[in-house]
Amino acid sequence: IFGENPLLAGLAPYCTLKEMPKRMLREPLAKTNWRELRPAIREPLLERIREHFFPTSDAINIAMAIQNAMFESLRMRNPASSAERARINRLLTLTGKVSETEFLTLESPVAGGMVMAETGLGKTTILKVSLSAIAPEMVIHHGLSEKHDWARLLQITYLYVDFPANGTPWALCLSLAGAIDALLGTEYAKDVARCRNADIAMFQVCKYILMHRVGCVVIDESQADSFDENKGWGSVFIKYFKRLLNFGVPVVLSGHPDAFAQLRPSGQLGRRFSGIGRFELVRAIDRSAAWWDTV
Repeated sequence: IFGENPLLAGLAPYCTLKEMPKRMLREPLAKTNWRELRPAIREPLLERIREHFFPTSDAINIAMAIQNAMFESLRMRNPASSAERARINRLLTLTGKVSETEFLTLESPVAGGMVMAETGLGKTTILKVSLSAIAPEMVIHHGLSEKHDWARLLQITYLYVDFPANGTPWALCLSLAGAIDALLGTEYAKDVARCRNADIAMFQVCKYILMHRVGCVVIDESQADSFDENKGWGSVFIKYFKRLLNFGVPVVLSGHPDAFAQLRPSGQLGRRFSGIGRFELVRAIDRSAAWWDTV
């Protein structure tokens, strides 16, 4: 249904809502006959409890929303399109000035998403299981293709980093570049560290993300004042994430609910970062809570 697109070939086949729970289910001991083992021998298996995952309705909704965003983003960035190839090649030659790039955004920019929860409610696990269900491999190797105008492409299906503890643009740039380096064996973080200022560094990382056709960027561990425009670098981060959205890269922000106070659902920014979904996980107080619902 998505036509010819080598970027989508790197993802798992599109998963329907009915099939998603099975794809997300994690039962590491399902094929282990542990009942026949002596109790003392079973003890090491207890450590595998962290690998178990039973998808709730919230988890499934998050996975479906991210999957739809990634498929739509990569569909719009299809390298089979000569116009899209020209757009990406042009962006990779620029320095990052707004006047240079404002006409190189996607005709229909993608949206962002938010996953909010207090510590201990499993938002990180849900996100990681969702991403692995959508894209089992984080790096896809594409060989020579004259049709798509590359000698080789190392596609990154998604990037997952924590919001920097010191909350500066430099730290975010180094985190993103370092995550790419860890996947590809490149040395982008060293190049970023040599940039003259944060603006240049942020656009340089943006080019790495576009060059490797990253399908989604997830920023986890956002804290209470991470995006407060009246404190620190909040407005800089918001503008940067909006820029990624404009270029066609979905961004999912995750963290404590207080981190997103500035991104009100009724405001323009809030709507922009709620297109994928605005998910808030809450504790299940009793069995009547919606948290227990399954598909």
